[in-house]
Amino acid sequence: MIQLSHLPLHQKLRRILFLSAGSALLVAWLSFAITSVVKLHEETNQRVKTLAQVTSFNSQAALTFDDIKETTNVLSSLRSDPNIIYACIIRASGSVFAEWHQSSSTHSKTVCADKSDNRGQWFTQRLHIKEPIYLEEELIGYLHIDVNMMPLWLTLAMYLGGLALLLLFALLLAALLGLRVGKHLTEPILSLATMAEVVSAQKNYSLRAMGSGTDEIGHLVDRFNEMLANIEQRDTELKLHREGLEQLVVQRTRELSIAKDAAEAASRAKSQFLATMSHEIRTPMNGILGMSELLLGTVLDARQRRYVETVHGSGESLLLIINDILDFSKIEAGRLVLESADFSPRTVIQDVESLLSEQAHRRGLVLTNRIDPDVPAMMNGDASRLRQILLNLVGNALKFTEQGHVNISVQRQKHTKSSLLFKVTDTGIGIKPEVQTQLFQPFIQADSSHTRRFGGTGLGLAIVKQLVELMGGSITIQSELGQGSCFQFVVSLQPASENPIENTLSIVAQQSLRTSWQGAHILLAEDTPTNQDVMKAMLHVLGCDVDIVANGQQALDVLINSHYDLVLMDCQMPEMDGFEATTRYREHEKIHRLARIPIVAVTASVLSDERAACLASGMDDVLAKPFKRKELAAMLERWLKKPLIK
Repeated sequence: MIQLSHLPLHQKLRRILFLSAGSALLVAWLSFAITSVVKLHEETNQRVKTLAQVTSFNSQAALTFDDIKETTNVLSSLRSDPNIIYACIIRASGSVFAEWHQSSSTHSKTVCADKSDNRGQWFTQRLHIKEPIYLEEELIGYLHIDVNMMPLWLTLAMYLGGLALLLLFALLLAALLGLRVGKHLTEPILSLATMAEVVSAQKNYSLRAMGSGTDEIGHLVDRFNEMLANIEQRDTELKLHREGLEQLVVQRTRELSIAKDAAEAASRAKSQFLATMSHEIRTPMNGILGMSELLLGTVLDARQRRYVETVHGSGESLLLIINDILDFSKIEAGRLVLESADFSPRTVIQDVESLLSEQAHRRGLVLTNRIDPDVPAMMNGDASRLRQILLNLVGNALKFTEQGHVNISVQRQKHTKSSLLFKVTDTGIGIKPEVQTQLFQPFIQADSSHTRRFGGTGLGLAIVKQLVELMGGSITIQSELGQGSCFQFVVSLQPASENPIENTLSIVAQQSLRTSWQGAHILLAEDTPTNQDVMKAMLHVLGCDVDIVANGQQALDVLINSHYDLVLMDCQMPEMDGFEATTRYREHEKIHRLARIPIVAVTASVLSDERAACLASGMDDVLAKPFKRKELAAMLERWLKKPLIK
């Protein structure tokens, strides 16, 4: 049912009249009906009771002298009441003495029996009266009378029904009269509402509503007209001010539009610059790191190995700087997403120690770790970002420590089961108190001279702070100038989703399948000769046969005429890029109903838009440059793994 407040005024008035008048008439009808039922019940009982008493008195002598005929004559006197249908007299001993029927048709249906009196019952179809017969205070028998109540109830029901119809007619008449009279109330209000709608729609405040007398509605109309007059006067004043401001607003809007376009152009240029820089720097970095990794796998003397390790380490350091710049850009844009996988905190710390131990040894420092026994063996989170945080903090500690040691420690955070507290402590130069509050801001270092003496971009700690907060934690510093520093941070991790034993078995199972790609026929689409040599050498070491093409058009031609198990497709190539080549070949597969060949994008871009474009063009996976041989092996395992033969 629609709420009353949502209805138009005339419908509200109609419903109010019906509800109020109807409720009053209904209460009156119910009161009259209840009174009539009670009165009918009482009058019938009283009338039958009187007849029963008179009849029992007249039957005393006949019953005493066993005069059945006289008794029957006495009972037949009840014929004067048409509702009495049967009567009988039973001796005190229980035997039937005499009986009488109003009609011979009911003779066979009524049996004289010593039934109980039911005159106290309401709405009974047959009223039964049991009246004792005394002679000089001695009980000599009982008079039983049956009264048919149905004609009385039907008469009362018809009477009440007629009354209900009369009241309904009165309700309709009152509603019609009320609506006609109510028009004098609703029409001025509706007229005022219509005027308000016109004013609101046309914004014409010179209109006025017609007056409606001196009552409250007339007062309302006068106040409405007064309000319109005030608004009209205000609009006139505002128009004068607006004419002077419009030109200024147009000028400011033009300036803001130019500034907005410039900011958007700068943002697009920045994104394009980052994408270009990522591609142009990571492509040669792939050659440097890939070639040095391959060279480290050959037989070298001690001096040669040291030279190659220096080149490889320098390349990785340069890659860390590039990653810092790109990570900071992602964090600024809110596009950095954490991964979630099971990992070992102990392994992460040991990896950090292993990667930086050579740097510590060269500086004559001791790099140690302390892992509390209560730290879980496996947890769930982003292990690579945790490793990045520790590498940055430990790398800074080694950079600013000239003698002594650097320690990495981890323990379970008190009162929690999934938070870990990490500490990186050093015996370095320390940090001034006034600098500590600004240390986690971008491009800030402990002293301007440190940039020249120690190097660095000043982005590392800003990225560390953002990563720690993304992992649900916080980072603080305690430092004393000349005495060293202690960086401590808390990260919130989740319990491992799998059993460590099962993880170990999974790794063993994967290692047992590493030979599943042996002899795979792979097509490499790469335009840079250095990267061609690096990837070809890595694939040969992994036991794969490789064919190389220099652009997307060549790749498309070869794929149409030959079969390959996997395609490594560079995205940025001359003549035809990897996106178009992949899209065209997927259409060729679909037309000729060929089996789908896995195509993996090999790109130097790390932006999520590029990854999405790769997948949208029909590529199955993305391998980011520069990559290590184990990352290439993992990709081969993912796409060339053969099912175990049972």
